[in-house]
Amino acid sequence: GLHNLAVGLRASATHAGGPNPATSFTQQAAISGRIGATGPDLSLDAGFSQADSDKGPVGARNFAARLWHTFDWLGVSAAYTHNQTDGAPDDRRFVVNTTLPVWQKRFEKGASASLAPTASYVWSPAGNDFRIGAALSGDTGHALGERFRLNGQFTSLTRADPTGQGADIFANAGASWRIGNLMALQAVYSTDFAERSDVSIALRGSV
Repeated sequence: GLHNLAVGLRASATHAGGPNPATSFTQQAAISGRIGATGPDLSLDAGFSQADSDKGPVGARNFAARLWHTFDWLGVSAAYTHNQTDGAPDDRRFVVNTTLPVWQKRFEKGASASLAPTASYVWSPAGNDFRIGAALSGDTGHALGERFRLNGQFTSLTRADPTGQGADIFANAGASWRIGNLMALQAVYSTDFAERSDVSIALRGSV
């Protein structure tokens, strides 16, 4: 069965820069849980967004399914995303990512830091892409109190083929405030340091 079941609603604001800047507002619903007592973990997300740009409002719909599991020496995840935007072709992607923690440091009250080489394979109708790099992660655990928690990750990836131009850099930071025993208020910020930044706020409940 599905263990640790959680459902959530999320509202987010996204700003995309570049030659055609746009701001969008998104409503998202999500469900997640663990398959069996020991995993893997599964999440499903679906949502709708409305973007305001210099070309007028544009609607979009999205769906994502993600499966992941962490072994003693390896982390593996697989994700499928399908995005539809008014007036544009569908965007479909399948991503497999592996991480191999080579350094981990645990502190008091569950705080931790880690450095891990990572490899990603991306399939889309436009072709395949393979990237390698490294990820630096941190988590405060309960060092800031039993209810408040911070975490973040900084990742650098480069294409494995000789034509790859430089490295792509990503970062995300999250904060969670537990409300009672069954609910939590979560905020997440992510950026690619180029054209896309995302801020989302979610109220999640567990049953």
